[in-house]
Amino acid sequence: MLNSLRETYQALGTLGSAVASGVQKRKDAAMAIANDSNGITKEDCSNLMSEIAS
Repeated sequence: MLNSLRETYQALGTLGSAVASGVQKRKDAAMAIANDSNGITKEDCSNLMSEIAS
């Protein structure tokens, strides 16, 4: 699937660096949301955080 996405972005003329930057921004946003414990009971979320970070 990743190969077909890469080919699609290349066909559209999208720079790989722009795609990588967008992916990193989404990852950073997901980490911020997952780390926000306001109003949430504290539990061990190490598995979730590990999955998001990969």
